[in-house]
Amino acid sequence: MTRIATASHRDGIAHRTSGLGVLFEQLVRGRKYFILDLGPALGINIDFWSQISCKIYIQDFYRSLRAPGVFPPEEGVSCESVFDKFLPAEPDVYVDIILCWDLLNYFKPSEIEGLARCLSRYCQRGTLLFALVSSLPQIPAEPITFRILDRTQLIYEIHTQAVIPAPRYLVRDIIRLMSGFQVLGSFLLRNGFQEHLLSYR
Repeated sequence: MTRIATASHRDGIAHRTSGLGVLFEQLVRGRKYFILDLGPALGINIDFWSQISCKIYIQDFYRSLRAPGVFPPEEGVSCESVFDKFLPAEPDVYVDIILCWDLLNYFKPSEIEGLARCLSRYCQRGTLLFALVSSLPQIPAEPITFRILDRTQLIYEIHTQAVIPAPRYLVRDIIRLMSGFQVLGSFLLRNGFQEHLLSYR
């Protein structure tokens, strides 16, 4: 691991990634791809994807949901109706890649099921979804920011010293909760995260 000073003046640690490289291997040269990034808008990540022909929809999903009064929904309101507000509003949008990052660590099982149903509306057969799930007992109290260095390395930026218990979802949990998706690959990293590459059926 290499400690790196990032542009935001926070300490970031570079970790190897296997899932992102495998995702990139699935792409066909010369084709245009539509990408839904559920993390914050980061120049380094946009630059990484600029090496292929693509259009990127970016929604800082977790922070949008955590705005005052947004989530959890009022009684009788489904989580999907709240999630839908923060997903692309354009009609008939289908994406080829979804970057879920570590969002699943911060959702209850029922919320993951709702998110999967919402995302399925933007999927077609073969849509790829990349997610990281922690196998450690505790995780930061808010999602990590991931900066893409290249196909083999991600910078993890942790924004808080506070921690919360991790749900520690297993591969079988992901398969059960992410209805419509199948696991193409699962990669356990030395830092305790497990990367999942899913494909929509």
